[in-house]
Amino acid sequence: MRDKSLARARDAIRAATPRNSGDSLTDIIRHVNRWARGWFGSFRSIQRSILSRRHGRERWGRGLAHQLWPNAYFGRHDLFSLEQAHVGYLHPHNGNR
Repeated sequence: MRDKSLARARDAIRAATPRNSGDSLTDIIRHVNRWARGWFGSFRSIQRSILSRRHGRERWGRGLAHQLWPNAYFGRHDLFSLEQAHVGYLHPHNGNR
């Protein structure tokens, strides 16, 4: 992650989690999770775009890139997964990353 992107991510998390907001922990977590899922989904879209260009196509039409390179494809290539990180955090004895 570039320094500028990391700084924007930190700023977004800070904005979503002010210490004096009065929001419940459940609401804060819901907001942060929504942001993290969106960010991660965008990152996977960027990865699909890179693969599309390498295959000589700028646009693949509706969903074809997702069919050719599903999320499992990126998992097999060891792309960091927020879902796996969460499971590993909850169950550290499983040996997940």
